[in-house]
Amino acid sequence: SPDGILVVDSKGRMVSFNKKFVEMWGIPDKVAQSRSDEDALRSVLDKLADPEGFLARVRHLYKHPRKSSREEIVLKDGRVFDRRSEPMFGPDGVHYGRSWFFRDISDRKKAEISLKESEEKFRVLATSAQDAIIMMDNDGRISHWNPAARRMFGYSEKEAMSRSLHSLLCAPRHLAAHRKGFPAWQEHGTGAVVGKTLELTARRKNGADF
Repeated sequence: SPDGILVVDSKGRMVSFNKKFVEMWGIPDKVAQSRSDEDALRSVLDKLADPEGFLARVRHLYKHPRKSSREEIVLKDGRVFDRRSEPMFGPDGVHYGRSWFFRDISDRKKAEISLKESEEKFRVLATSAQDAIIMMDNDGRISHWNPAARRMFGYSEKEAMSRSLHSLLCAPRHLAAHRKGFPAWQEHGTGAVVGKTLELTARRKNGADF
């Protein structure tokens, strides 16, 4: 399993745990052998950036055994874990304990931060650019365009958002090339949508071609 898994019974004893759980949290052998959930919790708290907040949420869950919970937790070493907890009930409705799942999502979080920073840099550059710059989503609809594009095409930002890029092209040969190339670009992410050296003719909101 990619998750570190811990199962605790209703009396606070560690019923079972996998190797991934021990590795992720660096659980000492004596703690693992003790089967004490309190000992394991103390070991976990030592590694968290916000141990008090995590402890409060854990205590809350144990006071409300029927609740499920999920959150992202940050460790002192910078790692980020997705933490999920589910109660366990038998067919007779008796509460038997709680299962905990931990997944290391550090790489994904770093990628998300990097993407946000990249998008922000693009927006800053695009805003000040003299050229019209248009961003579109995977369906070919406008998701962002800069002030130069708004001036060039004459649409307000509200009017432009979610408009198909097809609607900005007017020459039949350009539309044909775009409609042929765009699905391939969607599928493979490579290749020119309308041709690398194609000089496009577009249409402004007032109907004028340019």
